[in-house]
Amino acid sequence: MTFDRSSLFEYWFPDSISLTPFPVRKVCLGTRSTTGSENVAIFASVIETAKLRGCETLEIFEALLIDPPETAHKILFPEAARAG
Repeated sequence: MTFDRSSLFEYWFPDSISLTPFPVRKVCLGTRSTTGSENVAIFASVIETAKLRGCETLEIFEALLIDPPETAHKILFPEAARAG
């Protein structure tokens, strides 16, 4: 038995009504430009790095917005600050 895309969709989602054969999801997090997408990626990277290093995310962003970049680096990587 062969199925085309629309019949597979109807098989798996019999009660759904859609204009497209597959659900469309927003993956851009509300950005409308390449620069905006890059900013979201940078923020996500900083947040994940802070989590992995056991740092407070708000403390990192506060340091990035108020203090010189070296301050945030010292918070995220204290062993590098001690070594150098």
